[in-house]
Amino acid sequence: MLMAMYAFPEKMYPRNTKYPIISISFKITGINEYLECNKHSANGWVLLVDGPNYNLVASSIPEYIPAENCSMPAVVSPVAEVRNVVSWWIEGGKPSQMTLPGDVLLDVVSLAVPGGGISLRLFLITPRNDFLGDIQKENDHQLHTALATLAAVLSCEVVILGIALLASVAVAVVLSRPLLRIKDQLYHISNMDLELVRTNSSYSLITEVSKLQVEAKRMEIALDSFAKYVPRLVVKDLLRKQAFAEVGVKKTEATIFFLDIVDFTHTMDTRGVAVVIEVLKLMFERFSVIITQNQGIVDKYIGDSIMAIFNAPEPIDEPVFKACMALQQIVDDLVEINKVIDKRFHLTMKVRIGMHHGTVYAGNVGSSERLNYTVLGNSVNLASRLESLNKEVGTQVLVTDSVRTASGPAFVWRCLGNVAIRGFAEPVRVHEYIGRSDALTSEARHMVGEYAELDDALCARRHGDPVPVSLFEDYNVSNPKDKSPAQGLKLMLASNESSLTMH
Repeated sequence: MLMAMYAFPEKMYPRNTKYPIISISFKITGINEYLECNKHSANGWVLLVDGPNYNLVASSIPEYIPAENCSMPAVVSPVAEVRNVVSWWIEGGKPSQMTLPGDVLLDVVSLAVPGGGISLRLFLITPRNDFLGDIQKENDHQLHTALATLAAVLSCEVVILGIALLASVAVAVVLSRPLLRIKDQLYHISNMDLELVRTNSSYSLITEVSKLQVEAKRMEIALDSFAKYVPRLVVKDLLRKQAFAEVGVKKTEATIFFLDIVDFTHTMDTRGVAVVIEVLKLMFERFSVIITQNQGIVDKYIGDSIMAIFNAPEPIDEPVFKACMALQQIVDDLVEINKVIDKRFHLTMKVRIGMHHGTVYAGNVGSSERLNYTVLGNSVNLASRLESLNKEVGTQVLVTDSVRTASGPAFVWRCLGNVAIRGFAEPVRVHEYIGRSDALTSEARHMVGEYAELDDALCARRHGDPVPVSLFEDYNVSNPKDKSPAQGLKLMLASNESSLTMH
């Protein structure tokens, strides 16, 4: 019977506080039983090998040690698992770490037992999934390091194997688990996948590890708060590039999306600020989610308006189509949102939307002290003007040729003609959004059919060509309730005669 004591360093604990001491009494003949009861992982196992012939001394699986011959060389063991592990290790050059067939990790540590004359090797066999699960294989090096640390602790200050094993298990539990959790947290934080960070209210008893946990949590909170003021994709891009934000823009193509709430000022004057803020929260919360789900970013909230961008700061596939999907979902969801608003505040809200796809300058603008990510250029101005033009024409959504052409057959539009836009030398051809082609009502389909000839004529018309007034008049006679085409004709005629002033 041997007895040993292991005391944790005092510097790991505050002054005048109690700290643990491990006292061990161990019987050498109980090594097998001890290894069996104290597994280092869920499905792992341990071999203790002695001498140049690699004789088996002990195992965490007692059946692997033949009762009739405890000193049988491992390479001729009747147990295939034992024989294969040691043989593969020898054939591989006797490394301290290696990966065995079947996605199994092997760590081998030489144990120095005081007294000399005894050569022991500890084989730790660990299935990868015991520690990694779904983490990618490139983290093998980190796992090997953790296992090597565990094995080193197993051999530290060894008097006999039992003392080393028991001390290492205690240290490993205290050290390895919180460190692995911190590693996972930092990995997700560095990729701005904050929703994957699993918070833990308990902290390690070790001061240094506890401080790491606290700082990781502070970093998570800071980045999550930062991402509420700056588009999350912009923050991700900065982290990926490992660069400081600075003033600068780059030329790119993007779809610009402007949304404005109708009669917002009147509603605030009549119902009060508190009601309006709640309504804005309900609407913007849902609209922002829709934009993000379609790979756009909310560039900014401008009072009761939203400016969104598709295809910046990172390029995406089919930005126009995805912007149109967001448009369609917002228009559809507004019906359900209004049910909630009407029930709570007895209000019905409407929105106006303008969209254009074109060249922009995307990047950081401002000063060295404070920056704002945004997009600049005539494409941005045009999308904003189209949103305002809805009020003149009596429509909900207006877009340009570039959006209608790139959106594909999934959406139905009708051309309202070439209209003069403030700030643009030539009139701009505008189109009204009708709906998804597979979800049109019978009334909408009838209107589209009636309008088809006029739509074709307007789409084919060039600036300076005669305005097809007779087609407008014929349609207006047949569809007196549809006011938008008449307004479109009025603006077209105005654009041919004089510049249209927009407010």
